[in-house]
Amino acid sequence: MPVARVLGSRKRIKGASVEAWHAIESMLSVRLPVEYKTLVDEYGDAMIFGHLYLPHPEGNKPLSKFLEDRKFREAEIEYYQSVPDRVRQFGNLMVPWCYHSWDGDMGYLMPPGGEWESWSVVIELRQESRFVIHDVGVDDFILKLSDESRFMPTWPRENPSWRSIPESFLI
Repeated sequence: MPVARVLGSRKRIKGASVEAWHAIESMLSVRLPVEYKTLVDEYGDAMIFGHLYLPHPEGNKPLSKFLEDRKFREAEIEYYQSVPDRVRQFGNLMVPWCYHSWDGDMGYLMPPGGEWESWSVVIELRQESRFVIHDVGVDDFILKLSDESRFMPTWPRENPSWRSIPESFLI
């Protein structure tokens, strides 16, 4: 997995069960990208770069609960400065995948649609009231976070690049 060069070797011995992923995908009515599920299976229920929370289907706060709590709500963006047309068009299909504990920013996965053939990462910069679309998958997004100090300038990065959340019971 490409993110291993940043996050180190796989941190979780066992990924989520097939049943857990099936329940998540049934709840969302979508098949999630393999790249994302692999990232979560190997590194989930943890903080990346000190502040980026990555939930896991069988983690301390299960992914299903995270998805319910962090679902995109179009009404909340009425006064945002910048909302790309893609977010307005496909926002109700976006899947929450991470949360930035420093400033409350949200990370979403935007499914393919229209002229876009693959999943994209969308970041809701809540303090700036705007969205940024990155036409990359989660692996490339994390690699860019580690390689480019100005990629997400408002996000502080701390070492270690991966640490389990203290309450996690995943091994």
